[in-house]
Amino acid sequence: MDEPCATDAAAHVRATKPEALAGMISRFPDAPELTLIRFLLARQCKLDKAAAMYAAHVAWRAETLPIPDSPEIRTSLASRKYYILDSPDSDGHPVVFVNLLRFKLAKYNV
Repeated sequence: MDEPCATDAAAHVRATKPEALAGMISRFPDAPELTLIRFLLARQCKLDKAAAMYAAHVAWRAETLPIPDSPEIRTSLASRKYYILDSPDSDGHPVVFVNLLRFKLAKYNV
């Protein structure tokens, strides 16, 4: 289920900038429409800037994800610093719990 503000923003873009949305959809036909709207909003509905930003995002995801398995990842997961709860949220999304008490915060720039 879409959040009300996301639905309002999507309706606003559809009503006021249909050509920008159509341009994003034609460039990225497999992307979810709400994702494209999010990138349009981030760049004031400027098609070329939103498209460049989305293309960079897709490239970053392709380079970065999935995170390869490694001993460091396994150790981190075993430390129970964070874990996925058994029950999803009310919209069915997984809930990740981060136990900040298990982190040595001096190690991080917080």
